[in-house]
Amino acid sequence: MKRQFERAGDLRAHISTMVLCCGRGFPAVGEYRGDLEKDTDLAFQELRSGRALLAKKVKDEAKIHQIDQLIEDSLAAYKQGDRKKGAFLLQDILDVAFPRRFIEYAARKGEPL
Repeated sequence: MKRQFERAGDLRAHISTMVLCCGRGFPAVGEYRGDLEKDTDLAFQELRSGRALLAKKVKDEAKIHQIDQLIEDSLAAYKQGDRKKGAFLLQDILDVAFPRRFIEYAARKGEPL
């Protein structure tokens, strides 16, 4: 059963978890069972399931297409054993979809930028 994201923040957290776990191993909880290849595929399936939520947040079809390409390129990098490239591409998704994430974080904490 694929995860259903209700908020953009949940999707952002999922991508951040993927940066840490893809290519290294996911904790064996929920649907993740310790099989690196299957767990990575599952994480990317879950990420794709959040596409509608991303489209609602981003609202720019060119950026949505860019995100789709970054997802596929990242998965290809992981499948080729290039963890660094895969992680950087996932971080690029965060930059496109959540460009103000650090400003929003600082504002929640009451810190000036």
